[in-house]
Amino acid sequence: MPAMRIRLDPWPVDIEGGQLSLQHFEGELIDLETPRWAALPARPIPRRLGTVYVVDGKRRMESRVFIEDDQGEVGMGGFGAFVVGAVELCPHGTRPARLTDVKAQRLLAHAPGLRVDPCRLSPRDPHTGQLEYQPVPADSAEPLAPLHKLQQTMLAAEQQLSHGLATAVPFDETDPHEALTALTLQDGTLRSQNLGGAVVGYVKTMQTQYLPPDRVGLLSELKPGERTPIMHMRYANGRYTRFIWYVRLCEAAFYQHPMSGVM
Repeated sequence: MPAMRIRLDPWPVDIEGGQLSLQHFEGELIDLETPRWAALPARPIPRRLGTVYVVDGKRRMESRVFIEDDQGEVGMGGFGAFVVGAVELCPHGTRPARLTDVKAQRLLAHAPGLRVDPCRLSPRDPHTGQLEYQPVPADSAEPLAPLHKLQQTMLAAEQQLSHGLATAVPFDETDPHEALTALTLQDGTLRSQNLGGAVVGYVKTMQTQYLPPDRVGLLSELKPGERTPIMHMRYANGRYTRFIWYVRLCEAAFYQHPMSGVM
């Protein structure tokens, strides 16, 4: 009789879902690169690729508030702030990394239908100056709607920055008009429409199981640097179509979830 095994979820306990709860994918996966489902080794970095940007953001919900506008309408809101930025890397290791294009914004997200003016707050420490929060309506009057609006605004800023830094997507590897010289790695999935940049989204926390049972076993067998073949992913509702693959960055410790280190 096999012994019981317990493995740690690598994510902090305050992360909803962590790495262990996987939703079922409602859509279709189509083999694109090769019909043979096997690990593929890493390929050499093209010499013409001179810069890789890693784009990420951080949000902070500072306080929930109750708002009454000048017309007597009431609703919930929240003071929040976010920052997005990029780390510029040389994929060939010939120059040090540097932080660039850091942008911060403060928002007063509020229930729809309220007349809200920009809000300026003066902190107790005068050297920090005034804090100005721009009003932005949330999508609903639900209590968590201001937090969701803050998240949406940050993600939109990440995407705009990602595509602004990357070069245009070349037609193929030999395209003389659009040489792939700058690539952006963006935290999370690519959202909304394709803005034309050479951007790859990376997902650190697996919340959806896209692979069928007969293929998922390959993920735990990947060695560092290896990846799965590229697949074409189409959602059941037809709204999104993406290309997807998995890559292992490092080995999972014996006590960790077998998907630790896989993106």
